[in-house]
Amino acid sequence: MQINAPIQEQESIEPYYIQTSEGKQIQLNDEQVEAISIGLNFLSDRNKKFFCISGSAGTGKSTILKEIIKGWERFSCITAPTHEAVEVIGVMTGLKAETLHKLLGLRPDMDLEAFDSKNMLFSQLGKNGMLEYRLICVDEASMINDALLDI
Repeated sequence: MQINAPIQEQESIEPYYIQTSEGKQIQLNDEQVEAISIGLNFLSDRNKKFFCISGSAGTGKSTILKEIIKGWERFSCITAPTHEAVEVIGVMTGLKAETLHKLLGLRPDMDLEAFDSKNMLFSQLGKNGMLEYRLICVDEASMINDALLDI
């Protein structure tokens, strides 16, 4: 049996190429290009406060982020809840990154007699650096615990 149906052409976004830090040129897929477009629209609308990029590992989230914040590097901070995540996002984007704790000026409360590594408490002992930036990009936001979200 053969079914003949008209083929509907999907509207495709113009090819979008970027240059990696290694000098390799890669073509982004339509979803990545759309994410960049949405991100750039977010940056141009001062009424919007939050923008989320989500996806599985290896889908290009860091590449998309790097493209979105081109030209905003001086006004941007990339942060994550752990040192390991900060190191990864810093390498992937080529931008300076710091832990969320450092950005917020948080330091561990150290009572050696009551210390519990699974339930560490933090106090704001340093300067809250969030106000120095117009754009704060949080990587691995799903790893932020409730106590840190309450700050």
